[in-house]
Amino acid sequence: MRVIERVRNFIKDPLNRDKITFLMQKRGGWERWFQLELAYWIAHDFKQYKVELETHDYVNGALRTDILLTKGTEYKTAVELKCEQANADSNRFVQSVFNDIEKAQQLSSSITAFTAVALIQNPDTMEVADQMLTTLTGQRPELISFDYEGFDLPGLLYYSIVR
Repeated sequence: MRVIERVRNFIKDPLNRDKITFLMQKRGGWERWFQLELAYWIAHDFKQYKVELETHDYVNGALRTDILLTKGTEYKTAVELKCEQANADSNRFVQSVFNDIEKAQQLSSSITAFTAVALIQNPDTMEVADQMLTTLTGQRPELISFDYEGFDLPGLLYYSIVR
């Protein structure tokens, strides 16, 4: 399963798009809502996958995975999500994405893949993310733009590591 395709399909759904448009402008953030709804979406559409939230899959037991996707013993992917709030500082947001990517170094050996997904509101953040993450990780993130009519989310960033 390519996680990014599940995220894109989730966002393309008109009801989800309307909710995202509403929630991303509200104080308090919308990351937890997105995490829960995306987990439900994946579990509902891909019943062969076990979907878990906030699991301890890092060597440092205090760290938790936002979403863990498991299929039998051959597939176990840790997913970390970040959702930018309105008027967020681009550098600070991208640093928080990088911090999640750095966590991948501490994943337990049972995890077969790691995916970081960041939903970006500020168009300037896309540029900052591309430059900063390429420099910090040595790997250019995949940046996906959304051009849906009436949708204010400029795009998302996708970073993946397969072991």
